[in-house]
Amino acid sequence: MVGNSKRRLAQFAADHGVDEEAAELLSAQEEVARMATIGKWGDRWFRHPISDMREPEKSVCWLTDIDPPESDPVKLKHQRDHHALLHLKATVTAVDRFFSFFMRVRRGLTLAERGIVSASAERRLWFGKNAYHPAVLVKMLSIFRTYFNYCEVGQDGKTPAMRLGLAKGPSLWRTLCTSAQSSRLDAERVRRLLW
Repeated sequence: MVGNSKRRLAQFAADHGVDEEAAELLSAQEEVARMATIGKWGDRWFRHPISDMREPEKSVCWLTDIDPPESDPVKLKHQRDHHALLHLKATVTAVDRFFSFFMRVRRGLTLAERGIVSASAERRLWFGKNAYHPAVLVKMLSIFRTYFNYCEVGQDGKTPAMRLGLAKGPSLWRTLCTSAQSSRLDAERVRRLLW
């Protein structure tokens, strides 16, 4: 499917005498012009012209398009070109990355494990490793989130905190624990002084 999509795009580029990036935009513009209205709400669906491994046969519905069509033909063309670019950029890759993190949490923390369906007892769920007090899971998730954001380095050699400008480099877990302990002690001293 992905190979077919790439071959179609290369053929489209050759037919129109443009490079592949321009061919993507042109094919997207054609798809915008062909968008079908589906369902009782009249949603207009854009069939993405490019397939990739993560999102084969992708279709996009722009639910928040509140711009009225331009009356000037030049402005209308610019508006449609802009819409085609926006449709090309539509992706759920960021959501997949989030769910990858979510699955790491689920697999890495036994407290977040799904319940096991019992063969007996009328298929009731058994949460053998789960925390019976939700505050325990909240604390474990805070620790996991802190480790992920400040200690774990991605393929680019940066942590999420470094990418946001919150840290200059990856932190050692030991450093985070000692600074958290010292700040807790400082907060305790301030509380004693105030009372």
